[in-house]
Amino acid sequence: MKYKLLGRSGLKVSELCLGTMGFGTEAGWGADKDTSFA
Repeated sequence: MKYKLLGRSGLKVSELCLGTMGFGTEAGWGADKDTSFA
């Protein structure tokens, strides 16, 4: 399995984990595009 560093945190996470994580408002949490850039 391949791992990548997560930003400057020093944490290693698998590419599979990075590739399957979803962000958005469909799950009932998150911010829409306009709020994100406010």
